[in-house]
Amino acid sequence: MNKVESIIKEELGKTLIDLTVKHVKDWVKKELKYCKYTSKTIIIFPLNNKNTLIGNFLLTELDNSIFEVKKEHKKIHEFYNQKAAILYCIFENLKKFDISFEILCLDNKVGASYKDLEFYKIKIHSKQNDLFKRQLYISRYNQSKSNFESYSRELKKCLTNAKYMKIWDKIL
Repeated sequence: MNKVESIIKEELGKTLIDLTVKHVKDWVKKELKYCKYTSKTIIIFPLNNKNTLIGNFLLTELDNSIFEVKKEHKKIHEFYNQKAAILYCIFENLKKFDISFEILCLDNKVGASYKDLEFYKIKIHSKQNDLFKRQLYISRYNQSKSNFESYSRELKKCLTNAKYMKIWDKIL
């Protein structure tokens, strides 16, 4: 009889704990949703190692250098710079669309020129025998490298300027 009672108490305890955890999770989700849509401040909340909630955007790290921004389960953009992705989300939430658009465009340019660099690097190594094509790809690689460095400097300057705008009092 004692064994049956202890088993029942143990199962009842597990069930009670499971119900409590479920209730707390539901409450946290409800509060986050409320804060996400009604708060005047932007909430930055890390969900796990790869996902961060920034206002009503979800920032997901796909790779070391690629960050995906989603809004309501719809993909907005893949960023190549984490700071750019975070500031984009913040400025979109603050409805400063001109700054967020500038960040988005510069990040697009940096990403495209980086992909060009990778493409031409592969082409240079694959065209060892054809001297003309190799020289052509080296020339294009150098141009892409110049573009990449220029766009990277521009993006860095934009992010530095954006950092000093009066937004930090609106972030929680």
